[in-house]
Amino acid sequence: HEKFNKWTKADTSIIDGVGAALEEEAKANTKPLVWQNIILLLGSGLLVSAVSMELGSMINAHLSFFDSTTWTVLIVSVLGIVFAMTPFGKIKGTEEISNVMLYIVIALIASRADLGAVGIWLLAGFVILLIHVAIMIALAKILKLDIFTCCVASLANIGGTATAPVLAGAYSNALVPVGIMMALLGYVIGTGGGLVVANLMSIF
Repeated sequence: HEKFNKWTKADTSIIDGVGAALEEEAKANTKPLVWQNIILLLGSGLLVSAVSMELGSMINAHLSFFDSTTWTVLIVSVLGIVFAMTPFGKIKGTEEISNVMLYIVIALIASRADLGAVGIWLLAGFVILLIHVAIMIALAKILKLDIFTCCVASLANIGGTATAPVLAGAYSNALVPVGIMMALLGYVIGTGGGLVVANLMSIF
């Protein structure tokens, strides 16, 4: 990453500062992880998920330009941000429970994959990824972006919340929230952009 950042002449002081501040905040939370916290976080997380799924289905019935899954993700994201600014965000164990939940989501996504026609889709995927990588490298050089921003932004567009936080955590556990925020932006911008492209294709 140092060689890449030197090649793009990226200024990493901002992301390094954010990572250091988040690490200090995590170290400052010296409260012990107790089983009551685990039960509270699991219960509240599952409750928010269930309520969001119901609300997503209800909203989709009246506003069908997003499917119910997209509405669910948007509702969960908003509620997650709201609860993070309350005492819930300070409870010891949020990082551990959220990581476990994230890996469960990844496993569930993979379990529903259809491998019947995997060959043509893999080929198409590689072509798309090659174009994507070429564009990302060009933008990194032009805009002087560091490799962390490029990689997490890339996965935020490709895999969303299932992959971007994992890669961000590979750089630093403190940067997982950054990966989640970038993934949420990928959902919002990607969904809107996808709808625009779909309408343009239906016209032509």
